[in-house]
Amino acid sequence: MRALNVRWCTGAAGVGYVVLAGLENMDFLAAPGRGDPGATAAYYTANPGGLRLAALVGALALVSYAAFAAGLFAALQHRRDPWALLLVTAGVAGPAVAAVSLLARVAAIAAPPADRLVRLHALHLDLRLAGGVLLGLTLIGAGVAAGVRERLLPRWLAACLLATGAWLVPVSAAALLSPGPLLDALAFAGFVADAVCVGVLATWLLLPRAGFAPTLAWLVFFVVSLAAGVSGAALLAFPGSTRTFFSWPLGPPPLAATIGACYVVAAAVYGLALRAGGPARRWAEARGLLGGVGALSVPIFVVTLHHLEAFDFAAWQAWAWVILFGLFPAAAAAAVWAGRRPYRRSSHNAVGWAPLVYGLLLAAAAMVLLAAPSVAAGLPVAAGPFGARVLAGWCALAAFLALRVATRPATETRPAAVALPLFPVAWLLAPLPYVPSGMGTVVWCTACATLLALALLPRPR
Repeated sequence: MRALNVRWCTGAAGVGYVVLAGLENMDFLAAPGRGDPGATAAYYTANPGGLRLAALVGALALVSYAAFAAGLFAALQHRRDPWALLLVTAGVAGPAVAAVSLLARVAAIAAPPADRLVRLHALHLDLRLAGGVLLGLTLIGAGVAAGVRERLLPRWLAACLLATGAWLVPVSAAALLSPGPLLDALAFAGFVADAVCVGVLATWLLLPRAGFAPTLAWLVFFVVSLAAGVSGAALLAFPGSTRTFFSWPLGPPPLAATIGACYVVAAAVYGLALRAGGPARRWAEARGLLGGVGALSVPIFVVTLHHLEAFDFAAWQAWAWVILFGLFPAAAAAAVWAGRRPYRRSSHNAVGWAPLVYGLLLAAAAMVLLAAPSVAAGLPVAAGPFGARVLAGWCALAAFLALRVATRPATETRPAAVALPLFPVAWLLAPLPYVPSGMGTVVWCTACATLLALALLPRPR
């Protein structure tokens, strides 16, 4: 049990580091290098509040990385091994050096004279590269101690850690000693590879030890809950600034908040499916949620291909949107197909009429929004064609889950049943702070209240 707890805590810390580091460096394409004082001054004076928030997120990321390294060290049996000591020493020293780098960045945000600001920014970059050397040594120590010496990690994962560490150490050192655009870019690629390795290792630690189908289903649920949770929180917190961090300039704010609330509901529902045992113990339940992934992803992916002009593919977020919504239905279908044999259909004759009506209403709403998105212009969300059709995808997900609840026994639909009241509550509360009163708002609130009432009616046993 102790080993299981250490594995899960270490995996959670690694995932936390990857998410927080990604949020901290969301604007990496706009961040200046050392050689342009004008761009550096403009960068720090344009959005000081956002940079302070990024520094706070970065500090949390460093704490998560240190916890991740300490957790790996705690999982080892031979902790006096030199490679194990390298793992824990570099894993703690690297975040410590990077923390000093963050302090230099915070000092630069205070907007001192331009020459001092440029020096502080250069110091921030130098210390980050010095921290990169230590992060690379952490990966090397982990690869040898946990992968080669003790066989705690699979060979392919240990090889990835060693290769990434062997890349990050010399490239970061070279960029520190001989600054230049090429070496800076290579060092940043090493940081990205480091985050990918930590994310893969952390996910591997969290994975249930089950067959192919439950494991793939768990991965789908994990990625959905993680991506949806991060995106939803950002959209709810900053519904008027989606152009700077989201996959496409989602607006107006009521629509951004509404879709953000949909993401948060999805994160809660699919996160609930990851509870002890996950798909391995509740395969019938998992099948329904995998179908929900397809019900959401397929229409949104098709609509995305129809509205590619809405995306700026110079931003990585646009590529992430297209790739994830393209991969989700394929991965969900593969998991359902792989798990078809162990699934036994249970006898269930009772139909829940309330969730059935709920599902039919939302299915009709999804079809209307897909075919005639202009009808959303009179609603509080006031969505354009692409935004309205994306909202239709969320209606399709809620409709699918409701129909599943209406036709399957309660033991197979627990997370889906949780989603039914959450969606109308999210749709009701999220846009209201941003919209005036009017007939459209009355219609919207009435529809959400009707769906909520249907969701709360008892189902037949």
